Amino acid sequence: MAIDLSQFQDVFYEESTQQLADMTALLRQFDLAAPPASQIDKVDSMFSVAHSVNGNAAIFGFEDMVTVVGQAEALLDGVRKGDVQLNEEMRNALLHAGLVLQTLLAAHLGKGAVRLVDNDDVTRVNAHLKQLVGLINRK
Repeated sequence: MAIDLSQFQDVFYEESTQQLADMTALLRQFDLAAPPASQIDKVDSMFSVAHSVNGNAAIFGFEDMVTVVGQAEALLDGVRKGDVQLNEEMRNALLHAGLVLQTLLAAHLGKGAVRLVDNDDVTRVNAHLKQLVGLINRK
């Protein structure tokens, strides 16, 4: 018996939009100069958002979102585990990823004034996040 996921799309859109907005606010509030331990609650919250959006996007089959948010999740996991300290480049990459994810989400679900998805932008942000994750994995 197949489940009609369309009944959950509005909830997915509303929750993901709010979660991505929350993550953006946390990134902007993040004090890069503060000791990492003092920022762990923010990192945990951002990781939780990425993990949730990733899982939900996968359920709906939004592979472009899964690819981008999966890299963001991996980067935040490295920060969360203390493998790397969040820096300005990482913050900017995550902010950019958030904008791309919001655009992809709106495009997939036909919400609001949908800006055309720039596939090159999706590729660029994904490659940048992947590069940053790769730096963590080499340590």
